[in-house]
Amino acid sequence: TSLLRYVPSDVSLAMTLVARQEVSKILNHNNIYPLVCDLSNSDDMNELLEGLLPFNHKRIFTFFGMIPNLDPDVILPKIFEMVREGDSLLMSVNLVHGDSYRLGVESVLPQYDNMETRDWLLSFLVGLGIQVDSGNLSFGIEELDGLLRIVADFNFTHTQSIQVMGESIAFKSGQSLRLFYSYRHTLDTLKVCLSRNGLMLSRQAIAKSAEEGVFEVKRAV
Repeated sequence: TSLLRYVPSDVSLAMTLVARQEVSKILNHNNIYPLVCDLSNSDDMNELLEGLLPFNHKRIFTFFGMIPNLDPDVILPKIFEMVREGDSLLMSVNLVHGDSYRLGVESVLPQYDNMETRDWLLSFLVGLGIQVDSGNLSFGIEELDGLLRIVADFNFTHTQSIQVMGESIAFKSGQSLRLFYSYRHTLDTLKVCLSRNGLMLSRQAIAKSAEEGVFEVKRAV
């Protein structure tokens, strides 16, 4: 393990430090480099990594639970910039199966539109000071650039004002607030998205349910 280097990274300082603490049980803490960043807004991630890691080391990136909740046109170019020839990216993707992409997404909608998920999303609003009875929560399927994603919006039926970090924010009746979205892919849509950004599938492991997969992605060019 003396040759291994680990860079735990998250937008949350707490989560990054937890990862560092866990890995330090098996890896020398001097070989662990915690990095707090928002990848979607970072333009120098590759430069940071090159400063932290030996240049000739093969790099393996793990990106689990992220792809469904990030816009592919934003995050995939960032990944392309980080992944060098010979590097590997392991990522999880939410899938649908069947002959119809839309019917496949419709079939998994109840996994999101249920009481448990509604309570979870509404708790975020309550934490901000928004009254639950000031509107209603709706789920739907949205198409964007040929991809389908499940969305959840809170639609205000009454005017509501809140204070966030000392700033007053007002929502008027008729306005909506996007609380959640999750992309669903087929193998074909995933391959197209990767190809557009100079990436390709190398290996895959798909669950028996065919609703989730883990993929090894490499640089195509």
